[in-house]
Amino acid sequence: MEFRADIRILVVDDFPSMRTLFRKMLLNLGLTNVIDAENGEQAFEFISGSPVDLVISDWNMPKISGIDLLRQMRSKDSLKLLPFLMVTG
Repeated sequence: MEFRADIRILVVDDFPSMRTLFRKMLLNLGLTNVIDAENGEQAFEFISGSPVDLVISDWNMPKISGIDLLRQMRSKDSLKLLPFLMVTG
């Protein structure tokens, strides 16, 4: 499998500092197409209308938690196989 630096990664976290940290870590790995959302509700709206290749999400967030975001994604045929990484402090 070949490395693709342009894969689209959505980082979801309610703390701006954590989103920035993830963005920097991903950029250091050579991954350049990183977008972010501040909660699960915003993330679900985004991925429902714009494709991403990977979601990295915090567990505890307001509005829609990371686990509820994952449940919503898995219930939608177009998103059920989208790779998802859950993180928590």
